[in-house]
Parts: sequence; structure tokens; C-alpha cells
Amino acid sequence: MAHVHSHITRHELEDTFVASMRLRGQVEDIAPRLAQIRAAAGARAAGPGIVIYHDHNPDIGHDLEVCVPVSEAVAAAGITCHVLPGGPWLGITHIGPYQDTLATWRVLGAHIREYCIGIAEDPMREVYVEGPETHGDDTSRYVTELMIPLLMPRWIAYMAEGLEQLAGAEARDAVLTGDMIDIETDPARKVAWAQGLMQRLDTTVTDETIKCRIMNGCAHRFPQERIDFLREKFHELGGVDALLRFMGEDKSMGGRSYYAAPRREGMTVIETKDPARPEAYAAATDPREKRAAACFCPIVRQAILTDAALSDTWCHCGAGWFTQLWGGIFGQPVQVEVLETVRDGGERCMFRVHIPDGVAVENPSNGKIK
Repeated sequence: MAHVHSHITRHELEDTFVASMRLRGQVEDIAPRLAQIRAAAGARAAGPGIVIYHDHNPDIGHDLEVCVPVSEAVAAAGITCHVLPGGPWLGITHIGPYQDTLATWRVLGAHIREYCIGIAEDPMREVYVEGPETHGDDTSRYVTELMIPLLMPRWIAYMAEGLEQLAGAEARDAVLTGDMIDIETDPARKVAWAQGLMQRLDTTVTDETIKCRIMNGCAHRFPQERIDFLREKFHELGGVDALLRFMGEDKSMGGRSYYAAPRREGMTVIETKDPARPEAYAAATDPREKRAAACFCPIVRQAILTDAALSDTWCHCGAGWFTQLWGGIFGQPVQVEVLETVRDGGERCMFRVHIPDGVAVENPSNGKIK
């Protein structure tokens, strides 16, 4: 039977050069791929195996990337080599079969929710510290580190960079003063920290456009491969409306659309975020719990549940998700307005993306306007 070490720890990972194989499959497909990569790498294998979950879909198979750290490139059929980015991660140790990690992931998830810990966009990883090479077929002794990327250290770095570039070093120092938060900071203190941060930002940076751009830059990073794909599709289809139809038909996120259901209104695109936790959102009867279930930001969720006020400026971070997406599709900067958020009482978060002049938009009769 699997069990876990309850100690959850923060890791600062170095960039790692790996040989990898990408596949759509199940957990039982991991060990054979690890063995295949190790056989091809030979003496160049330089660390424990790693699997990256790019997408979860047990019905058709998970989008898996099976990796082995290597000292130099491995040339073999089906194997590619690249650098796996490091950074701040949160980890928990699982002891037992690979197939039984779900319960351990749930322990880590509960800890993340309890402490309102922000999670970055990089896919989660499993690091196979001890496995068949160490324990043979005795899967009860396998040791796996389950790891998920931390957002807040990156978020603060993004804000510092944006403040310095757009408002200057003096403004950066004025806003990012005082104690910072960490993964174990009490949720109420995290909200208080965010309130103080936004008060200093609102006071220090009075130009609304610059302030919004600073917060836009703090957003989760939209997957670049999706932006590149949609940009190519936009040029292939020839207009915004056709692209929106294509995005609405997407089922790549466990049978749901990754892009929700954007729609065009004149020369703008209206983006309404799907709930962060769809099942909890559907089941909630209390308005606050419903709004909290809709929100992707752990600090805003805590603010909602405790009736704590938070500056409107904060949610321009969420708008930054769409500045990346549509700016990448159109190949030029876009303006994104915050129309409604769960923080200010709405049931969903809604944004308006302004389509730049000169971008082709299909009209109802399938013509194009400029």
C-alpha cells in the first residue's frame, strides 16, 4: 500500500538537460519509456527519471513527457533532448506504486488550498527518485517526488521587472517594500499583504495605463505553443470570427475547450473565463462560495470568502492572460479592459479585448471588413 511523507517542502530547481519521449498514454506506459531512454543514454544518464504531465485525460490517455537527465545529447529514434526549466517548486514524497500517486497529489492539493498557494503554469512533474533500478519489482518501495510549480516568487519578480521598466527603480522600491509572503504565510496575512501592495502601487503609479501594463505583466504565462498554433490558424482561416468558431470547438482540456467561449462584439472580443473549479462552482449555493470557486487567484478567493476589499488594480493581472493570447495572435499589442470580476461581485470574470485597426474580421455574410 502506498503512503506519503507528510512533510511538504519548497525546492529551487536548476535547469536540467534531459533526453525525453512525448506520448499520449497511461501511467503504466511510463516505466517502459524510462527504460528505453536509459538504454539509449547509457553512461550519459545523469539522474532520476522525470515525467511531465502536459495534459490529463484518462479517457484518451494523458499527454506525457518521459525524461531522463543526461550529461550530453542522445541521438536515438523517438528521443529528443532539451533543457527542462528549473525555478521554485513545491514537492511532496510518495512511497509506493506509480499508479497510486493520485491520493498523494490530493494531499498536496489540499495543502495548496489551505494556504492559498498560487500555482504557476508549468506542467506538474513526478520525479522517480527510487524505482525499478533500486527496488526491482517491489513497487511498494518506490519513491516518487510529486512537484508543482510555485507562482508567487515568479509573480513578484514579474512585478519588479515591470515596475522598473515602466515606472523606474524608485517606484519599484517604493511598491515592493516591507515583508514578502511565502508558502506558509497565513491566508489572512496574504490578503493583507496584497491589500498593502495594491495601495502602494495605486499611490506610487498614478498613470492608469502604465499601472495596468505592470499588472498585465504579472499574469500566468499563456502556453507559447498554443499562441503560435492559433496565430497560424488565424492566418489560415483569414478572420477573427472563423478563429473564434475554431476556438469554441476545441476539446483539448479533458474534453472541455481550453479557450472557453470568446465572442466578438464589433471590433472587440469578449472573453468570459470558465470557473476555475467547475464542479464546486456548479454545486455552490452560497454566492460567495460560488464566486470563490470561479476564481483562479488564491488570494482573491480568500478575499471573497472573508469579505476583504481588494483594489480593482489587482485583476488587471488576470487581463494579462488575454493580452498575451491576442497580442500573440495578432502580432501586435492589444488593449484589454476588465469588465466584471468575481472579486467585485460578478459570478464570472469578463474582459474586453480591442481588435487593432487593420485586423481582418468576418462579417455575418462572410465578407471581411478592415
